[in-house]
Amino acid sequence: MREPFAVPPSAGPALDRLYRAAPRGDRQPACLYQGFRFSTGAEFPGYSSDGREYDSYRKLPFLGLDSLPGKRVLDLGANLGFFSLQAAVHGAAEVISVEQQAAPLRFARALSDLLGVTARLRFVHADLVPFVMAGTPGPVDVAWLLSVVHQLYPHLRGAEPFLARLASLSPQVVIEIPVAHPHMALGLRPIRQRLRAVFPVVRLRYGYKAYSPGYRAIFACAAAAPR
Repeated sequence: MREPFAVPPSAGPALDRLYRAAPRGDRQPACLYQGFRFSTGAEFPGYSSDGREYDSYRKLPFLGLDSLPGKRVLDLGANLGFFSLQAAVHGAAEVISVEQQAAPLRFARALSDLLGVTARLRFVHADLVPFVMAGTPGPVDVAWLLSVVHQLYPHLRGAEPFLARLASLSPQVVIEIPVAHPHMALGLRPIRQRLRAVFPVVRLRYGYKAYSPGYRAIFACAAAAPR
């Protein structure tokens, strides 16, 4: 999926200002953490593990975007909002975009205005664990936890109550986890076993060699969430 975000032809100067003010990634300082493409031909270069495609776009086919019209989506650790904005432009009724840092959230909100989807987005500046444990988002149709859980729970130690609470809020959870990483010194099998302790269904959807040590795995998890 390489479709660019649709913006008005006159959006060039606003995009330039937004890009100059955007927070940069720590590992690839010349880039944003999430790469963006726009219908004007403009691009915001982002992290690319293979040097050909932005990692943000590589993950899109595994998020079920075509199933989102009319759904409530929870994006935890949204960073610059790439996936939250994708959910909104693909017809999600409401996207709850939660980020612990204020600067990326400001960027995402400004870009949502340019894309004309702000009415369907709720931006939340909050610590992820208390936000989820308190049940603050309420029931959602799908939750995304993309390259975040290892920062909250290195090696998945102590993660089960958090994941169980998330499963109680959403029947579908997509989780991206690093494998053989300094903060996730586990292989695929033990990671799957830890996830199966919470989710009845755990399917590996995709794996790729990442810019950081190890590689990344995307799991689609299903839970029977009370409504």
